[in-house]
Amino acid sequence: LAKMVKKKTRSSFKRLMCGLVLSPAEYDAQQIMSSVSGVGTKESVLIDILTTRSNAQIEAINQELLRTVSKDLVRVIKGATGGKFKKIVAKLAEGNREEFHDLNPDLVHSDALAIFDAIEKKSGCDEKALVGIFAVRPAHHLKAVVRHYRKVTQLVHRRGQSATHHFDMLLEKKTSGDFRRTIKALIAPEEYLAECVRNAVKGLGTDDSLLRRTMLGARLTPLRLHLAKHAYFRLFKRALVKDIEDDTRGNYRRAYRRIAATHTGNMLAVKLREAMHHSFRGIGASKAKITHVLTEAAVNARERADVADAYVLDYGRKLSKSLKSSLSKHHARFLITLSTRRAAVDAETVKKCKKAQLIDIFTTRRSVELKRLAEEFERMYTKPLEEFLTKKLSGKFRKVILNLLDAKRTVGLTISEAKADELAQQLYGAGEKKWGTNTDVFVNIMARHSPQDLTAVDLAYERLRQKRLTVAIKKEFSGDTRKLLMACVDPINYTCDRLMASMKGLGTDDRELVRLLAHRPKAEIEAIKAAFEVKFKKSLARWIKGDTSGYYRKALLSYIADISLAPVDKDADDDEDNEATGSGDGLGGEDDGDDDWEGNPDRPPPTFHDDYDDGASSSATP
Repeated sequence: LAKMVKKKTRSSFKRLMCGLVLSPAEYDAQQIMSSVSGVGTKESVLIDILTTRSNAQIEAINQELLRTVSKDLVRVIKGATGGKFKKIVAKLAEGNREEFHDLNPDLVHSDALAIFDAIEKKSGCDEKALVGIFAVRPAHHLKAVVRHYRKVTQLVHRRGQSATHHFDMLLEKKTSGDFRRTIKALIAPEEYLAECVRNAVKGLGTDDSLLRRTMLGARLTPLRLHLAKHAYFRLFKRALVKDIEDDTRGNYRRAYRRIAATHTGNMLAVKLREAMHHSFRGIGASKAKITHVLTEAAVNARERADVADAYVLDYGRKLSKSLKSSLSKHHARFLITLSTRRAAVDAETVKKCKKAQLIDIFTTRRSVELKRLAEEFERMYTKPLEEFLTKKLSGKFRKVILNLLDAKRTVGLTISEAKADELAQQLYGAGEKKWGTNTDVFVNIMARHSPQDLTAVDLAYERLRQKRLTVAIKKEFSGDTRKLLMACVDPINYTCDRLMASMKGLGTDDRELVRLLAHRPKAEIEAIKAAFEVKFKKSLARWIKGDTSGYYRKALLSYIADISLAPVDKDADDDEDNEATGSGDGLGGEDDGDDDWEGNPDRPPPTFHDDYDDGASSSATP
């Protein structure tokens, strides 16, 4: 096969194909022998290979050298290198690096102290001690040691001794040349791979040898290649795959594209990302395919966010920009919201501090989601969410919101019938039984129990007083505090009223409609649809159909799983931005009765929290 490839291909493409034909061990062995042959040694090749291979891969290289040149890897390395560099690469060539996965804090601390003793306490540098740590420990452990090193030097500094706090500065000061580059590659192999690719493609021309060696080596560990893409984007604000494509052409480009597509994360996200990319190419975008990817093929918020992450990593362009440039305004807004993580969308909404939106967010999100919201808000706006809400809100409304933010609400039904009776009695004693209202009792119960628990308390209150708890709340409280407490009892009913408010009358509040529907898990959507139809005598899908049009309508109906109601007129989407949505077939002008919202006793109790997908609002990055 190798002979056929050599005969049928040429130039850089031939060398790449020959490298793919060989086994990884054969290719690495050939590269090592080529680097040590002739005048001088190409130390960069040894660093590229020995710092990024596992023990098993190094052993395979050793066996291949024994088979082809009758020399083991350590002997080849020692014969071609010298000085400090020889010590560290020879140790790596032994293939005895530790491969534990869990961090040991005691070992991290002892290694940080050993590095301090080897570098700071002496005028020179104890290379043997450094080799014994960096050539033996795994990369994730070395990263933890480097992070911990600053704490060690701060402790030493407090004792009256001078110390360099930043390990990178110390490394630059005490080491040099190939020895320093090897240590850096061992600490952060993903960043090293990213820098190698960048050095190969930047400037005039391409360093084909470096690019080929880096990519063929990176493909052996797909997760490392995926992390290298993240490192490349973080370091250079560019996409690794796109930079390679821009610097190559023809079959050579296509081959690298296939190699770089290796991925160990969400494979569905990779396939959908490719489908999205092809949908944007050419004249006009395939709106149906884009809509299908983000509303049906990606089944939860995590998968949609993964599609957006994979898109920006591989193509160097935010998915939101492609959507804005290819779709109508409302259609693009809905799909961008779907592909943005829920915590980020909620943080932007909370920053506007509109009480109706705060009620919806704080009564429908679980405790874990509110914790993510607080973390995301502080990351985005560099101020604690609690401090922001304390400043912007006041009175009883603020007290309830801050108690909900403490994230101590239960999940699902956790109380017995006897406990529900006890809580109902407490609420009666704090409200209707006395003159005035003990707000603290209402706040503590409402902010600590799930909607399912409060539904049980509501039924117990009806047994006790022959009236619903929502009626008592309406009597004891007023304004936004009343709406907030009633939404704690029945969040689905409140969401239904907000959906109706966004669609009724002339025109449609598309921003609010999109915000209310996006990121809802399937169980919650089904509960909302059922409650909406009971309350307003017409399905949510028919209201959406009457108030929207084109692919925007199709996206919304597809998302709530009523796609049968969305026949798309080919010309309807072209003038979607110019239409006055909401006039439709008269649906948008219906009166929903009393503007004051209150719980609906005919609606089945909410159950969406039980089936909520934990991944629906995750913020973890690969």
